[in-house]
Amino acid sequence: LAFNHAGLLVDFNRAAVPLLSLPPQTAVGSTREDVLAKSPRLLAAVRAGGGQVDELCPGPGEQRLVAQVTVTPLRGGRGREAGTLVLIHDIYELKMAEEKLRDSEERFRLLFDAAPEPILLLDDLCRFIDCNGAAVRLLGLPSQESLLQCRPSDFSPLCQPDGHLSSEKETSMVRTAFVDGGTTVEWEFLRSDGAGIIVDMSITIISIKGENLLLVHWRDITDKKENERKLRELSLIDELTGLHNRRGFLTLAAQHMKIADRLGRGVVLLYVDLDNMKWINDTFGHKQGDIALMDTADILRASFRASDIVSRIGGDEFVGFALESGDDPGGSITVRVQENLRAHNRRADRPHRLSLSFGTARYDVLEPCTIEQLLDRGDKAMYRQKQMKKMEKAPDGLLQEK
Repeated sequence: LAFNHAGLLVDFNRAAVPLLSLPPQTAVGSTREDVLAKSPRLLAAVRAGGGQVDELCPGPGEQRLVAQVTVTPLRGGRGREAGTLVLIHDIYELKMAEEKLRDSEERFRLLFDAAPEPILLLDDLCRFIDCNGAAVRLLGLPSQESLLQCRPSDFSPLCQPDGHLSSEKETSMVRTAFVDGGTTVEWEFLRSDGAGIIVDMSITIISIKGENLLLVHWRDITDKKENERKLRELSLIDELTGLHNRRGFLTLAAQHMKIADRLGRGVVLLYVDLDNMKWINDTFGHKQGDIALMDTADILRASFRASDIVSRIGGDEFVGFALESGDDPGGSITVRVQENLRAHNRRADRPHRLSLSFGTARYDVLEPCTIEQLLDRGDKAMYRQKQMKKMEKAPDGLLQEK
């Protein structure tokens, strides 16, 4: 279910319909309290920011709801919170498996082994003491024995995607599970072939023969995470040139400026404008205009390092953003751009020559400014060069028909 910043329902999928207290056709625009009125524990979990729910939902058939609730902020422009996304993951079958375990270890053994998704047992030292075949297959291991008595970090990268050391995160995870009775975390494993996989790890404390153990359920969300990554990239990448778009530039430039502040190093911004873009479109057509934009992107891409930021921030405007280093002062960037531009015009089979106007601006950690102020300085410097070109009788590199 998706709620806006005012707590009003704006969208829901088909699977959520049975949970609604209102008719689907009138639910949109209602408060979460009205939408989830028949499920007080579910509503409480949403208010609390997530958690596990186990309750009977009134109505025809009176169904039991057992779910893991996750509440994620939705971000709008400039990272402002625009609402919340409530994900309700049905863990009824897993919960049933836990309850049957308490009644019959033999029955649990059958469920444990037959479960299609990985289920494991962890002891208080964070060692795997049992697992089903699905866990062995997910990690690509030859046998169950190769997994037992190992720890999650033994099959993981040094650090998890959130930046925490795998060894430290597993210790914290187990401690939290034993204290709170359970927890849920995202975890990255490395298969035996080196491929990374990400799982949603649900952990519940159980008692077997008087010993408290952790029942662990893995749900493979690798494809989901990859799709999320692609969606993030699409929102930050200019489709025509493959460079970062304006949003991508502002996002990454803010990170670069934080690094510059931490290292005490300057940052150089190069503001580039493709000259006579309208003339190219009017004379040769918009297809050649697109080619000119892609050629400009290639020139800038070749002029900056892989660690620098190169973006198309407007129709014919580009920006390069580079952290200064001792062996590569900022002035050398303009030299490389000019050299690559001349090389392009010598060899390119195009009906026109490319001409670029550019201006530079420098971020000084001793006199900090915002990224918008830096862009404005670069834009003004570029405009001055463009005006100087127009004043010259025969400007060097003027776009002209071959």
